[in-house]
Amino acid sequence: MKRTLLSKLLVCFLFLTQLHASDILHTVILDLEIIFGIVLLILLAKYLKNLKQKRELQTSLDLFKTAINYTMTSVIIIKNKEIEYFSDEAKKLFVLEDSSQFIGNGFLKFVHKNYREAIIKDIKNKEKDIYDVLLIKENKESFPALIQSKEMKIENEVFYVLSIMDITSIKRQEQERFLFHESKLSSMGSLVGNIAHQWRQPLIQLGNIVLKLDAAQMFDKKIESNDLIEYTNEIKTTVRFMSETINTFQDFYQLENHNVVMFDVKKPITDILNMLSGRFSNFFIQIDIKDLNSIEFKGVPSELAHTILILFENIIEIVENKQVKNAKVKISTYVKNGHIIIEIEDNLEGIDEKIMEIIFEPYVTTKIKKQSTGMGLYIAKTIVENKMNGILSAQNSSNGAIFKIRLPIKK
Repeated sequence: MKRTLLSKLLVCFLFLTQLHASDILHTVILDLEIIFGIVLLILLAKYLKNLKQKRELQTSLDLFKTAINYTMTSVIIIKNKEIEYFSDEAKKLFVLEDSSQFIGNGFLKFVHKNYREAIIKDIKNKEKDIYDVLLIKENKESFPALIQSKEMKIENEVFYVLSIMDITSIKRQEQERFLFHESKLSSMGSLVGNIAHQWRQPLIQLGNIVLKLDAAQMFDKKIESNDLIEYTNEIKTTVRFMSETINTFQDFYQLENHNVVMFDVKKPITDILNMLSGRFSNFFIQIDIKDLNSIEFKGVPSELAHTILILFENIIEIVENKQVKNAKVKISTYVKNGHIIIEIEDNLEGIDEKIMEIIFEPYVTTKIKKQSTGMGLYIAKTIVENKMNGILSAQNSSNGAIFKIRLPIKK
């Protein structure tokens, strides 16, 4: 066995000794070139495959970006915790003159510092994908926003798509609803006081009738039929008056009732005047309604009633604070150029020219700060202009101020 192996090795050695050295070198180089060529082809194939994938990825991204720009949604694409792309709407939302300078930065740059920690915590814990945050524009202005984050995979690449909605108007509407509710509660408190004042006299009348009946029974005095009819009619009239007062209050309270109907603008005005009659009397305020005409309007009666109440309450507070004597208020309604005009004019020296231009802005008041929030006229204007499609304006006259409500006539 050993001899056979030795024989084979000897034969191989003799064969190699007969080869020229240059032939051996040439053979080795050729083999190396073949191996290198095979490796190069493998690498080239892999490169072309990766290049194809990258092109397909870029094509998919470009198509996605183009589709986004045809929408009204503000979108930011995140890759590896860095901003990859701003949609056109996102550029407008954040007021970006040159968005390229923010590419590659983290999105937290646009989140208000008070919200960053909470967002980072939620992202780590994967508790939710919708965030209610305060964002910052490039000009340093802040705004409330809702952000929805969605994971997206394209060719094994992971992206995060942030859809951003500016909810400033929604927050403003919530604030206005809250202010309306607060105004409503405040007005209700005042109206309850007025109802109590109005009921005091009728209750005294009913008490007197009861005393008369008790006295007749106590002294065995016969009640004549005519007296009984008179007492009965007086009771009916008094109860009817008290019932109407409650109905008026109930109608006003139902401000959330948005049923649009045709109604006479004179009715809600006279309803509020009746409810405030006690306070008008207390401060000796004379009310002139000879030019208060009946005019049909299509809308929500309680919205007009709420506005009128605010304007009258404003007048009463001025009379009380300034201790005005011989105060007079004139209410008139008429039609002009296809609009219903409601004018409330007083003789209370007018509005200070310093605040005339901002009289309807929130938190503006001429009264003692502790006694007023400065929201009344703002709410009145919001009701007239946002809910009734009208205009509420104010101007000074020779004796005082004129508040004018202008409503479009609807059919």
